[in-house]
Amino acid sequence: MPELYSAISNAGVYIDILMFDACNMGMMEVIYEVSLTGNVDKFVASQESVPVLGFPYDVMLTPLAQDTSRTPTQVAVDMVNGFETFYDPLSYTEVALSAVDVATITNSFSTIDTWTDEMLDHVSQYAKPIAAALRASHCAWSTSEYVDLADLGDNLLAQSKITDPGFRTATTNMVALVDDAVIAEWGAEKCLDARGFTIWFGVRWGFNWYADQYETDCQFGTDTSWFAFLSEYN
Repeated sequence: MPELYSAISNAGVYIDILMFDACNMGMMEVIYEVSLTGNVDKFVASQESVPVLGFPYDVMLTPLAQDTSRTPTQVAVDMVNGFETFYDPLSYTEVALSAVDVATITNSFSTIDTWTDEMLDHVSQYAKPIAAALRASHCAWSTSEYVDLADLGDNLLAQSKITDPGFRTATTNMVALVDDAVIAEWGAEKCLDARGFTIWFGVRWGFNWYADQYETDCQFGTDTSWFAFLSEYN
């Protein structure tokens, strides 16, 4: 992550669309790192694994080739639509792609920050319903710790034992922000609950194995209360 931040910060040009043809890059942590540079408009990535076929650039970029006046927003949406056009007829069931407006996250980041504060403040009180929400939430293929952020929020709100008004308001606002920031999203058959991007929710050995590196390399975890929450939760 530090290398990513450095590369974008020193790119020497403003990046209209930053696209990752790589697995599991559609994460809150990556979006936050990118947002800190102030150098990226739109973010296109998959919260799932990307098949070996990779991105169908010909299909994704055809609208731009036909009309070079298209805006970054239009091209980012074209990319998601082209990805769907290519992969939907195939046999892949756990593929997804989303486009995110980075400025929406940046301008309202206090909403995410407040939500992580509430998670930390109530980790002892709501440990069991948080665990139930986590189990119910969509995770990226072959993982248990890359959890769809908006789906996690909805499942937290579905827990009847979570009654604190501040917690519920912060969670509602977080979900609304994520939904607002995601300008395009598509998921295949087993990714229908994928809403745009994930957050790392390491548990037990998964947390212990990566905790030190996460704390060192992911500014999101330490700039917010998220890493402190995960530490207390585990």
